[in-house]
Amino acid sequence: MYLTTSVLGSLGAPRGIPLYAQRAFKKHFGVGLYGYAGVISEVIHPQPTSFGQPITVVKTDFAGFAQGDEVYIAKTNPKFTPQEIAERAEEMLGSQDYDLLKNNCEHMSMKAATGEGTSEQIKSLGQAALVILGFFLLAKAG
Repeated sequence: MYLTTSVLGSLGAPRGIPLYAQRAFKKHFGVGLYGYAGVISEVIHPQPTSFGQPITVVKTDFAGFAQGDEVYIAKTNPKFTPQEIAERAEEMLGSQDYDLLKNNCEHMSMKAATGEGTSEQIKSLGQAALVILGFFLLAKAG
């Protein structure tokens, strides 16, 4: 059976799923867009457009997002349908309000999926900082 463009148009509306590429020391998050065949072809994520320029939410092909790293589906409890996640991520395109601690790539993808911009990486970093501070204070006191 051959699919006409009208059928592809209705079946192929982009759907979104939060995912991340495992970099050397961090995870880089985005929202993968896939069509009716379930193949992720594009990813919406923040990245610098050129050296010295603000970090901007862009849409790249999957390979450009992965950069040769393994890519995984992010663990989340989405409050929106995959179609809504894709639409919410597309609304963020062009945004330049990136902030490493308050609005990073994980915040962006979680906001698209759940409505809440959260980052487990930042929470873990804060917990690690508290543990190190605790050891430092104990060593200084002893």
